[in-house]
Amino acid sequence: EELLIKNHGVKKVIRVVKKNYSAPAESEILTEVKKWNAVVTGVGDWGSCSSCSLHDSIKSEQLGIPSISIITSKFVSAAKMMSRALGAEEYPFVIINHPISSASKDELEIQARIALKEGINLILR
Repeated sequence: EELLIKNHGVKKVIRVVKKNYSAPAESEILTEVKKWNAVVTGVGDWGSCSSCSLHDSIKSEQLGIPSISIITSKFVSAAKMMSRALGAEEYPFVIINHPISSASKDELEIQARIALKEGINLILR
């Protein structure tokens, strides 16, 4: 969040937390998405939250909002399966190291910088 504002001119970051990480975003969230300039979804440390994060990103794209999803390396296959199921087989996403739940603050910052660099390139595609 800080990197987006400080280094990329983002004026405001809106954080939204789903009621259930392992389910698609609620309709109220998707209604709000239509008002935003871009969406970043992620990141889960388990399979179902990772694939649902990708689901939310693809649905946001289908609403016309540039979106990216951040997936840990362990769940790339689940993310690819979700993208195929949604008819977006070649949907690109950012991959960071797994796990994140036990990563140090310094390691998380490194992963955030990697995700930001790759994510900016994807969102501007």
